[in-house]
Formats: sequence, structure tokens, C-alpha cells
Amino acid sequence: MKQNLKKAFSLIELSIVVLIIGILIAGITAGSRLVRDSKLKSAAQLTKASDVNSIPDLVLWLEPTLENSFATTTDNTSTLTYANIADFKDASYVKDTLRPDNREYVARWNDISPRAFAGNKKSVYQETGSKRPMYIANAINGLPALQFDGSAQYLYSQNNNTTPSAPPLVAGDRTMTMVAVFTTNSNVTSVDRTMIMDQYVGFSNGQVSGAEVGMAFNSSINSASPDRLYLLAWNSDPYSVPADNMPINVGKPNIAIITADDNVFDVSSNVKICLNGKCIVPSNPNPAPYNYGGTVWKPSDDTFALATRAFSGSKNILNGYIGEVLVFDRALKSEEIDAVNKYLSKKWSIALK
Repeated sequence: MKQNLKKAFSLIELSIVVLIIGILIAGITAGSRLVRDSKLKSAAQLTKASDVNSIPDLVLWLEPTLENSFATTTDNTSTLTYANIADFKDASYVKDTLRPDNREYVARWNDISPRAFAGNKKSVYQETGSKRPMYIANAINGLPALQFDGSAQYLYSQNNNTTPSAPPLVAGDRTMTMVAVFTTNSNVTSVDRTMIMDQYVGFSNGQVSGAEVGMAFNSSINSASPDRLYLLAWNSDPYSVPADNMPINVGKPNIAIITADDNVFDVSSNVKICLNGKCIVPSNPNPAPYNYGGTVWKPSDDTFALATRAFSGSKNILNGYIGEVLVFDRALKSEEIDAVNKYLSKKWSIALK
């Protein structure tokens, strides 16, 4: 009778198989890391060589790929003083990081504007541990961004010795351009709004009365339509300039640009709103400018906020990611808007319309 013999793998053979699997896994991991590092360095180089560097009146530029874009803390739970956060050298409190670790909390996002100098940077801060956004290494098309949780996390600057940096827009000047690369994880379901960035505004006589100007989106303008990008202008009663047919891509990255000239609060035709390369002048007429004691309100340099309302710091917080922010102290020209869009599209791999 022929006997069937079953031969088992030897210990040496099993060891070789395990070794080969380990080498393959290590190779794949190293390869993925090399691809990420290459993409990060390429994005950083695009930033350094971008035409944005030569566009005048850039007053704030926040981006996540350059070295030392962020400062992190050794304590992510307690509240720090802004003197600690402002100290770039004291590593026991907060320190600039070449690049944060994935899911590390950020206490300061550093302004990289080429015209910023020591003492004039418009960086944004968060002294409270529970309110610090999280750095996500692969957030938007393979590039890092800050994650905001929709309930508590935001960054800001304030011109009252609370933070080391003052807001970017100049008091009394109603011209501006706001730019953001962002992703939102959910639609706005209430009659409220979600803020991308916001600056508190006041009256030219120095009085402040709950006024603000910023980039936002919501569905309260028309509850049957998707969330749309719009310029928020707020005083004693809310009013806004919504962008017609400008639905936000929920769960996908967006490049948003809003420009406004000195008469922004008088007529909507002075506003241009762009989303992923498509720009329109909103058709919605704007109400008359709010008048307080004979004084029309204008932007002050009180507070600037990222991912929330500037005057509250705990309302209308974005649930999603912010990858890059630019603020100009004037309305950009069409060719300049095109240059910004092309730069951001190439860097973030976002197709333009």
C-alpha cells in the first residue's frame, strides 16, 4: 500500500516566510512615507515659489506644509498664558515644531506672510487645551490641515493685549479679500451659520456693537438649497450677501475667495464670491448700511477668529478642516484672483470649475 506522507514546514522555512513578509511590510510603509514626504516638500516648494508672494497687501498667510508653520505644547489639557504661547524659545510651554506629529494639538499657527516681520506677524492662537485644533497629517488630498470639531476648537488673535498678535484687517478700512482652503464634514441644519473666518467690526468713533464681517456658509438663506458660500455682514440685525448657485462641497475640499471694496456694506455689486475657480457678483441687494449715531460702522481691529465667530469664540464653529488661509487688505483684481486660484488648485489638487 502506498502511504501518503504529510510534510510540515520547518522552523527555518517559517522564519524565512515571516522575514520576507516583514521586509515587504517595511518596504510598503517606507514607500508610503517617502510618497507623503515628497508630496509635502513639493507643496512647500509651490508655496515658496508662488505668485502670492508678490501680490501686494497680503496681511495674513497661514499654511501647513512649511517647516515651523505651527507651535505645539507639551501640555494639551490646561490653559496657558499668552505670554507663554508668544515665547518662541521656551520649549517648556510652547515651541515651533518642524512638523507636528499626526493628531497633535496646535497652540499657534504662524503667519508666513513675506512682509511680516518680528512684532508684526498676525499669527493666531489658542491658550486653552480643550479648544486647540488638531493637526492631521493626511487631511486634504494627502496634505496636512487643522481639524476643528464643530463645538469648541478655534484659533484667534485680539488687539487688547490678550494675544501677542493683532487682527489682520486695518481699522476703518472696508476693503478686503479673504481666501480659504477648507473641508466641511456636515451641512448646516439650523438657521445659523458656519464660520470659516471672521473679524469683529466696530464703529469709526470707537464704539463696538456686535458687528462683524467674515466668510461663512449656511442654508438659512434658503433651507431647500445646499449650504452656500457668502459674505457675512452683521450689526444689530443680521444680513448677508449670499453667492447664488454656489453650493459648498460637503466632505470634499473647497477653495473659497471673497472680495469686497470700500462700499461693501452699501451695495452687493461691490462683492465678488468665488468657489473652486468660479466667481460671481451676487444678485442679492444689500440692506442700507447700519447707522449708529450718524456713524456708519466699519471694520475695527478688535478680534479675528478662525473657524468661529470673532465676537463669541464659541459659536458657529466649523466641523471640518482648514488647510490654508490668506487675507489681503484690499479687493484683489481678477488676474490676482486667478493667480491665487491656480496656486491653490495645483498645491491642494483641487480641480477648478
